[in-house]
Amino acid sequence: MKLEDKKYRVRFLTHHEKDYNKLLKSSKEQFWTVAELFKETPKHQWVENNDIRLQWHEDDVYIGYGRQYIIYADLNETQYTEYSLRFFKHTEEWK
Repeated sequence: MKLEDKKYRVRFLTHHEKDYNKLLKSSKEQFWTVAELFKETPKHQWVENNDIRLQWHEDDVYIGYGRQYIIYADLNETQYTEYSLRFFKHTEEWK
């Protein structure tokens, strides 16, 4: 594996939903609710500017009576370095 082929998985947004009424919405509505939350973050513009291919994950089991949503991407080394320099905060969950 070449160094430039190495990928770094980064979570751009993790959202925990415990409101039962919101969980009754269709998967598509739930997706767009979380996507709108992501659009409000500074990371969203960086993702758009760098043509990052986002991925989506839902986990029903993680919090029992709720759901966890994750928006993430696999970045190459150059993207990961730039992302780290722009968004690393020592006291927050990272990667």
